[in-house]
Formats: sequence, C-alpha cells, structure tokens
Amino acid sequence: SIAELFGIDASSAQYSSNETAISVTWQPSSTSGVSYQLTCKRVGSGEVWNASSSTPSGTCGSLQSGQAYELRVAVQKAGFDDVITRLSNQLTKLFGIDASSAQHSSNETAISVTWQPSSTSGVSYQLTCKRVGSGEVSTASSATPSATCGSLQSGQEYEL
Repeated sequence: SIAELFGIDASSAQYSSNETAISVTWQPSSTSGVSYQLTCKRVGSGEVWNASSSTPSGTCGSLQSGQAYELRVAVQKAGFDDVITRLSNQLTKLFGIDASSAQHSSNETAISVTWQPSSTSGVSYQLTCKRVGSGEVSTASSATPSATCGSLQSGQEYEL
C-alpha cells in the first residue's frame, strides 16, 4: 500500500506575535519523519516570508508592524507532494511611542502634547486626559504625533 502524508490540524495552532514577528506552534503531523514550512504572506501584498523547521513550530521574522498576514503550514516529506493547511490570519503589533519624547504645554483650560511618532507607519493617535480623582475624561484624536485636550478645568491635575 502507498503511505499517506497527513497535514496538521489548524485548530491546534497557538499564536504569539510582536511588532515584527509571528510565531506559531501546532500539533505534529501523524506522519513520522516530516518537516514543516510556515509561510506568512502579507495581506494585500506579494511579500512572503518562509520559515522551515523539523519541529512543529515556526517563526516569521522581519515583518512589518501593524499588518495582517495569511499563514499556511506545509508538511513536507521526500517523495510526497506537500500537504498545506491554512491557518488563521494574524496581526503584528503596533509600535507604541516613547513616553520620554513627550513635550507638554498648557494654559488654563487645555493641555497640548507632542511626541516622537510611532515606528509603525500609517497609524493615528488618541490622547486621553483624565482628571485625577474624577471620572472626567477628555480625548483628542490626531493623525499626527500631537494633540490637545481642551475644555478642561483650571487648576486641576490630569493623567495623560
């Protein structure tokens, strides 16, 4: 009889990610002596990353922050066609900002802040100003790395 090459169970996949990498582990194939290739393809792009492994895990590195990736795992063995299993799409994380880069200015009723931009491209920002000791919150959204919370109470302290 001809042996069969078994793929992996997509539901067994466990994911972790940071700003530039996605790691996946999965239950091994029922076929012995196989190797694996994890493929990460950026959604909306032809960019593809491959990671080969003899163990049921893999990491795609040097990815772009804040992007969605299609994942596939190929089970490989000499003499067989690859058996490919599609996994769930995953997102790389966004880079935050460096709090030490923030510059503040204020007047009686407003607080303005500027900061160094995130290393992730195409992001927007939301500045939140919460009055200390109160539930009062003011927010300001911006496409640039600066924002102002206005209509604040004079002489009060705010968490930013």
